[in-house]
Amino acid sequence: MTTVIGMSHRFRIARSLSAARMRVRPVRSPFGAGCVTDKAWGMNLLRTMLVVALLTMLAACLPVRRDARIAAPASVRLLAINDLHGYLEPSRSLTVQQARGSAELVPAGGMVALAARVEQLRAEHPRTLLVGGGDLIGASPLMSSLLRDEPVVQALNRLGLRLSSLGNHEFDRGVPELMRIQHGDAAFEGARFSYLAANVFREATGERLVPAYAIEEIGGARIAFIGAVLSGAPKIIVSARIAGLRFDDEVTHINAVVPEILGQGVRAIVLLIHEGAVPYGPVDPATCAGLRGPLLGLVDQLHPEIDLVVSGHTHTAYACRYQGRVLTQAGSYGHWVSAIDLKLDPGDGNIVEVHPSNHVIEPALVGTDPHFATLVEATRARASDVARRPIARLAVPQIAMNIEVNGESILGRTIADAQLHAGRAHAAELACNNPGSVRQHLPASPNSEPVSYADAYAAQPFGNELIVVEISGADLLSLLEQQWGTRPARSLFSCSAGFSYRFDASRPPGQRIDRDSLRLGENRVDPARRYRLVVNAFMAEGGDGLTILREQPRIATLQTELQALIDYLREHEPLSPPLQPRAIGVLAVPP
Repeated sequence: MTTVIGMSHRFRIARSLSAARMRVRPVRSPFGAGCVTDKAWGMNLLRTMLVVALLTMLAACLPVRRDARIAAPASVRLLAINDLHGYLEPSRSLTVQQARGSAELVPAGGMVALAARVEQLRAEHPRTLLVGGGDLIGASPLMSSLLRDEPVVQALNRLGLRLSSLGNHEFDRGVPELMRIQHGDAAFEGARFSYLAANVFREATGERLVPAYAIEEIGGARIAFIGAVLSGAPKIIVSARIAGLRFDDEVTHINAVVPEILGQGVRAIVLLIHEGAVPYGPVDPATCAGLRGPLLGLVDQLHPEIDLVVSGHTHTAYACRYQGRVLTQAGSYGHWVSAIDLKLDPGDGNIVEVHPSNHVIEPALVGTDPHFATLVEATRARASDVARRPIARLAVPQIAMNIEVNGESILGRTIADAQLHAGRAHAAELACNNPGSVRQHLPASPNSEPVSYADAYAAQPFGNELIVVEISGADLLSLLEQQWGTRPARSLFSCSAGFSYRFDASRPPGQRIDRDSLRLGENRVDPARRYRLVVNAFMAEGGDGLTILREQPRIATLQTELQALIDYLREHEPLSPPLQPRAIGVLAVPP
């Protein structure tokens, strides 16, 4: 926490003035009662008067509080959400399951229950502000995406969201659409909340895309909120959608605006950043021990006046104190909300206490908000005809996206098989998909009904086209090595049937794949031969740091990954998922 100095200066000035008054003594003289001094007292009086004058001048230079209504430590509650991804309806949560110790996935979230819990937490505190950590829209379920996420923005407006950092998925439909979401158009009012990002600039003009920060007044307390998005966002956004933008170093631009905020007399500073950390085991709330990830390295470099960091991006829930600062994240999909209680010094408005807590949003426990129920029901009705359209039946209740010990998922392998099937017309021989492209189990809620269009969309919501590239065996090996990037991998590609390889995650970067183990069918992959590989457009453009794919010649552009999955399900009904792993090895947990 930052050091409080304003009140101590004023106390010292008052004490000096009091001491000065005590140096003059009353006496009687032939001329009557009065105040006289001898030579020594005269000299002391002169010194005292000079000190008083100097201290009076200094006092005039001290910052004067702009809001005199804070007579005692001001108490403010922040509520925070992140990575909502347009989820208006409840979905099943692994993290909530773990928090509850349940043996089954627990339905959680949904705008109706989220709104009810937010209002309950608001009712407990007279000064409450709702903020966001980015990815509130984008990668959304069909019900939201069909309507361009407008119902989600309307719900957040009604919920009273004030500010949010930008996230990478706010750019899913490109910059013009993001600006429409922020400002509205003739048919849509736009967001009443403000997006913030200190480190996103228009290349042509050097101007920020959205403001770097905003100052909010809550019950007399003034709090500055700085926004930022991870600087690596271009690696995980289709490049055409962010053409003309520059994503700079987060810390540099966060710290650069702090003096500007302090110059406005605001000492309470909160960072909203779309970057996060991941728990590896229990997280110590007092130290954040057990939490790892890029957020911690960023926090180490932050300006000391920043007291609280509200994060996102990694879809995990934590609330802990790291190096004197509180870090929070509220999971994803509306499954959690963070409540952060602040106390501000009555003298200079600095944050002196932070008490965070995370709250699970379980519809069965928190009740409903009828106004939001009406909004969600109207949205469901508008999208239902398309959403309920049956696709095909599965031979199993569910094809899961859970990451296995080797970094693949059953659903990922299923999708890879579908993408290879789509590429056969162009002589494709294998397909691989990145784990971030798989967003939900198939179907999203296990039942005996056919997979619906909404179920398929929830699994593959990005609308990326499939690209057939031609790649040498040597470059294919390099591509597999690039899965780790500069960080420990938590998941790997899922590739199509007939392709396999072995890896050792404990080996140094660039040496983790057993080069002699690459097989396509019965044959070893030849480093000199060229193969036709199907990937999604995000991978083909070098997303996730897969730079080697940008260098490969493109043979064909196919349908979207969603359409490929739908076609494959229909042609293989009832589908049995591929259970055998294709990457042989165990991912190492970082130390």
